Amino acid sequence: MNQEQMKNDLVNEVVYAMYHKLGDENADALKNCMHMFLTRYELSEKSTEVVVYKGDETQTLVRKFLIAKKIQGCTDRTLDFYRKSIVNSFGKIGKTPAEVTPDDIRAYIAIRQIRDKVTSVTINNELRALSSFYGYMQKEEILMKNPTATINQIKTPKKKKKAFTELEIERMRSECKTNRERAIFEILLSTGCRVSELTQIQLTEKRTEGPICIS
Repeated sequence: MNQEQMKNDLVNEVVYAMYHKLGDENADALKNCMHMFLTRYELSEKSTEVVVYKGDETQTLVRKFLIAKKIQGCTDRTLDFYRKSIVNSFGKIGKTPAEVTPDDIRAYIAIRQIRDKVTSVTINNELRALSSFYGYMQKEEILMKNPTATINQIKTPKKKKKAFTELEIERMRSECKTNRERAIFEILLSTGCRVSELTQIQLTEKRTEGPICIS
């Protein structure tokens, strides 16, 4: 590993460890500060007698990727998806990231389609995770080749969804028993947002400017 990679890994590890206390703005400031001061030093890897197995190599690279994504601002939910999807994919392929070839990716897609019988949407999500992983590794010059670069997304049939009629909407609205249920229904109906997006909405106390006059 060259000096630039070692310094970048060190910076990411430190920023990641402090991220929950620093926040986005301070994390960026710390990252820039460390990069500036580390230009004065040469780093060296500590040698050990412990054998590094292929599984350890994969986990190390995945961790580097996740740390970088965390610093970029990805949510814990997104990071968990990346981790599970990427680790599962390499587990099924049976090779380390450096050993994987485009043919391995194609064989993996075939296995997921034919044997595992998963949907095209699921496979495309897994491919996006692998592509993001390899894109980062190639950009940082940790891995020189991206085996996903020549792999196309699987075409998925587009289904035209039938809109609810006014009568159906009123029937659903009448089933709401509490103000909370009515609020959830109206938000979903008027915005078209996903349920996962709705559950991440946080309520904050509204503050007013100046004194409140009550007459």
